Amino acid sequence: WRDWSSDVCSSDLSYVPQDVFLFSDTIEANLRFGNEEATHEKLIEVSKAVCLHEEVARFSEDYQTVVGERGVTLSGGQKQRLALGRALLKPASLYVLDDCLSAVDVQTERRILDALEAMAGESAWVVITHRVPAHFRFDRVICLDQGRIVEQGYPAVLAATGGIYSKLLEETNA
Repeated sequence: WRDWSSDVCSSDLSYVPQDVFLFSDTIEANLRFGNEEATHEKLIEVSKAVCLHEEVARFSEDYQTVVGERGVTLSGGQKQRLALGRALLKPASLYVLDDCLSAVDVQTERRILDALEAMAGESAWVVITHRVPAHFRFDRVICLDQGRIVEQGYPAVLAATGGIYSKLLEETNA
């Protein structure tokens, strides 16, 4: 990664920050940012994957609804899902999701993560979260405390140790 140019990073990386930024434009334009060539069918497929399509269909202007400055007309969960949809619409070899589902309920999160797992393909995924989705299949887990790595390893091993990851799983399942 250190040897990659900024051009390579911007073309091979798709990032969803915790605090999303949306343009004062339509839902479609916000989704297409980063991949203007995406077909309408792909846009719908991604919107369904992030559990946004049905809500957008209820708006009077559908995908042409203007979201306002920083997405003011949308709920926190809708903003996060729109930003996630935008990231997924962009083909990348690495997706970094930084606590981008914190404003959605657990059932919606589960549906989205199931769709992400189905879409993963050959891409690598880094999921940063405070709420561990117990059903999601992680290859490796790194737990941080105060910015320091305190645990890392395979999920099943960490779950059995009684450490931070194990406690987070218990909280999630409580």
